[in-house]
Amino acid sequence: MAKVTGVAARVIGVGAAALWAIPLVAGVATDEGLDSEALAESIGIALFGVANITGVSVIFIRERLAAPWLLITGVAFCIFAIITAGRNQLLAAAVSGGPFIASALLLYLSRRFEHHRGHRPDAVQSDGADISG
Repeated sequence: MAKVTGVAARVIGVGAAALWAIPLVAGVATDEGLDSEALAESIGIALFGVANITGVSVIFIRERLAAPWLLITGVAFCIFAIITAGRNQLLAAAVSGGPFIASALLLYLSRRFEHHRGHRPDAVQSDGADISG
């Protein structure tokens, strides 16, 4: 179960990071004249996008650090989306930070399953021998 949740966390995180990388690259590639409000929103999206993409990258290096990073930046991205979205604030929050929060929670579950595997006091081998210690 630990492996499944770990892989699911990575797939969700990488997928969300890839989807957020598209507007980040497009925003850098185009030079549109934005008013100050739209510019502030674009800068916020870029900062949270980069923070979450970095967090997803950290999954493959230090999983223990990635889970709290993604949880904090995902929640912050949701709050930012709620503040800046006109209508459909819940949808904006769910799309922006939701996948990163889900990835963080799956990483926590993966670590928990990995930590508790083999530590059951009633563990018995298939031949009937007690392995609980």
